[in-house]
Amino acid sequence: MQAQRPAGFFALSAASVRADRLPPEMVRKLSTLQNRLRYSDAWPSILRSDACRKVVQASQILAVAFYRHFGFEPLPVLATQEKRDQCA
Repeated sequence: MQAQRPAGFFALSAASVRADRLPPEMVRKLSTLQNRLRYSDAWPSILRSDACRKVVQASQILAVAFYRHFGFEPLPVLATQEKRDQCA
């Protein structure tokens, strides 16, 4: 059996770093990496799409917890419609 290798990966972060505050060598390396990912094949767009989906899911979970904490209850019909709209 052949060993399986990851086709790609992504990381989600709530932080950001301004490129003009990084050392020039690091900016060059990051730029090179982005270009490799951008032009390799369909994987970057698939990974981006998956990352966006995960962010939406996480924000929904946090929003539900936030509002439930204050006594609100979700409306099942609206929640189902929102999920349908996001997947379209």
